[in-house]
Amino acid sequence: MEWRVMAWPAGSQESGLMNPQRWQNITVPEAIQSLAAVLRGTPEFQALQVAARMLNHDEAIQHLLRELEVHQSALQHGDSAAHSTSLAQVRTELEAHPTMQAYRQAKQAVRELCQAVDSVISAAASVEFASNAQRGCCR
Repeated sequence: MEWRVMAWPAGSQESGLMNPQRWQNITVPEAIQSLAAVLRGTPEFQALQVAARMLNHDEAIQHLLRELEVHQSALQHGDSAAHSTSLAQVRTELEAHPTMQAYRQAKQAVRELCQAVDSVISAAASVEFASNAQRGCCR
């Protein structure tokens, strides 16, 4: 079965979303690819990509992440006293680091954008879109 969705024809300047002459048939995969391209082009997504690259190339962040892993591993193996305190300190340093803060802010902006997209799609489809699109083994 091929799903179809209605979308604006390229270059259409007419007003009125419900005007059938304004729409053309495209496949759902085409609509998804178009939405993904539009999202990738938003300032929010671009800022997240920049922030992620900065995070991945920041030596101080990478050092703190390695420390975090060491302390978490030690805690999993029963070494609790010193590692518990150290883990909390590393987490505090990590979250206070400007590069991490920029990444978290960019991630939040993308989350808000995705929630806005979900609201529009849910309203147009008359069904809760994101909650029906969740992955999982049991639905």
